[in-house]
Amino acid sequence: MEYLEDSSGTLSIADVRASHQFVQSKKLIPSFGFSKSVYWFHCRFIANPVATDLRWLLELGYSHFRTADLYVFNQAGQQIGQILAGNSRGEAHRPLATHNYVFPLRLAAGQEVHLYLRCDGMASKLFPLTLYEQDAFYNAAQTTSLWLGFYFGFLAITILYHLLLFFYNQTKSYLLFSAYLSAYLLNELLRGNGNYIERLVLVYHPFWQEHVVSLLNGVIVLVSVLGLRFYSMGLKLETAGWMYKLLRWMQAINLLIYSLLLTGMFPVSYSLFFNFTVPLFAYLTVLLISLVRIVEGYRPAWYYFLATLILFAGVLIVMCERSGWLEGTNFWQHNAIQVASIIEILLLSLGFAEGIRAERKRRKMELEVSNLAGRKSEREWLSIVLHTSFGTTLSTMLFGLSQLEWKRLTETNLNLLVNLKKQLDNSLDELRILARSLPPTLLDEQGLPVALKTLITNYNTRNQVQFHFNTDGNERRLEARQEFELYLIGLELVNNVMRHAEATSAWLDLIWGQHDDSLTIRMRDNGKGFADNSSGGGYGLESIRRIVQHNLDGSVEATNGPAGGALVTVRVQLPQLAKLNRVKARYSPVRQLFGVVRSYF
Repeated sequence: MEYLEDSSGTLSIADVRASHQFVQSKKLIPSFGFSKSVYWFHCRFIANPVATDLRWLLELGYSHFRTADLYVFNQAGQQIGQILAGNSRGEAHRPLATHNYVFPLRLAAGQEVHLYLRCDGMASKLFPLTLYEQDAFYNAAQTTSLWLGFYFGFLAITILYHLLLFFYNQTKSYLLFSAYLSAYLLNELLRGNGNYIERLVLVYHPFWQEHVVSLLNGVIVLVSVLGLRFYSMGLKLETAGWMYKLLRWMQAINLLIYSLLLTGMFPVSYSLFFNFTVPLFAYLTVLLISLVRIVEGYRPAWYYFLATLILFAGVLIVMCERSGWLEGTNFWQHNAIQVASIIEILLLSLGFAEGIRAERKRRKMELEVSNLAGRKSEREWLSIVLHTSFGTTLSTMLFGLSQLEWKRLTETNLNLLVNLKKQLDNSLDELRILARSLPPTLLDEQGLPVALKTLITNYNTRNQVQFHFNTDGNERRLEARQEFELYLIGLELVNNVMRHAEATSAWLDLIWGQHDDSLTIRMRDNGKGFADNSSGGGYGLESIRRIVQHNLDGSVEATNGPAGGALVTVRVQLPQLAKLNRVKARYSPVRQLFGVVRSYF
């Protein structure tokens, strides 16, 4: 294969045949980037001398040409064929109804011909030329049709799926994603000079060829606006400050560039160039923002980062191929944008779903925090009421008893009053301990171990059971809801010993997992233990089991200890807060770097 560059665009077929300026192509697929020159190609072809007459097909696998004309000469130099094609030639612009230019040739067995192909256009000059036997061509065309059918079918099904989700859930984000994919589907149908639309709709109209570039630019504006809006929503940038502003600026720049292209003040080659370069800068911006969101701990950002990275790579590969920097006939290379788009949409769908799950989890946690705050407020009010109202009443009764003239009472009445005073003293002590045992502000301020230690100290003032508190492992703060539930478990374990154990000593152990994110609360005493080593327990243990079953991920085991007494072990699996803290610590230098960058916006 040899080629000739006609920079003036004035050479005729006679001039070209008489010229000796043809250059042998060193590339498997000749490519000259964006150029205004007209290019001629020449090759000598000898049909298979063994076979009978065959129909051969010459395919030009790139369709962005204003004219693509084939001239056929025999060995004697006589012109025996001419096929004029190209987007500027109206309805007859394609010899065969395919999305590429395909020129049919009928040659006799062993016939030698010279083929001259003239290509003129304002787009990038890429010439993937292939000469097929008829059967080989239809096999290749069938494979291409299956691939295109799968690609466009995948886009259509994904759009319909998210539309159904929108009608079912009435969530606007599903509608936005469907609109973005619809615009992207239209962009893909227009991207090959409108030939996909012509091929799939099976109706030709000159409108496609006359306005396809303007239509493509308009659709790209729509894809840009909807795409950046979708990324902004998916990455939760509405409250992200500089990242949201940066994405809005990128959106405004895209609108400005494509608005200028729509005016027609720039050549078509500029439009096609910007169709590749502007998305590259947009993808780079989204990559940067996604990376920042990953560092900030937003897990769905991983999907958006990978989706953008893969599509960026696909666009970059095709751009390098169109510019002549990348050679090859590999299927994945030639269809890099389509392959990358499928992977991108799958990742975006996963990231979209993960984001919705994260949002639902956040709302659930907010509801739990709200309920927890209500329960704390209720308990604080109850503590105040117990202390001020009932405590005051009992204290007044004790004061009244102390004012009685004890010497005038009979021995029987005196014994009754002494017992009554003791009962009132005990009730007042229990009331004060109960008021202090309700989850204190200390739990919120200093965490579970300090709150449980304070609880033990308060109970030891009664001199009924001597409690010992021990903590082992790496202590850490937990979610407020979990600390509250675990404190209630500790309180219930202490109350069970006080009421039922008949013990003189008890040990409350708080054991933090060394190799996993777990916590064990263990209560053992030297009392009478469970009857028949039963782990059934009473109301207190049932209350603990309900808390663990419904609010925590864990188990409860109640049995008699090896040395006697009861042994209750509560094991719970905590969120991986330690792992999260390690990740945050690892990214802290990166956070500082982004903090410096952020200060400039």
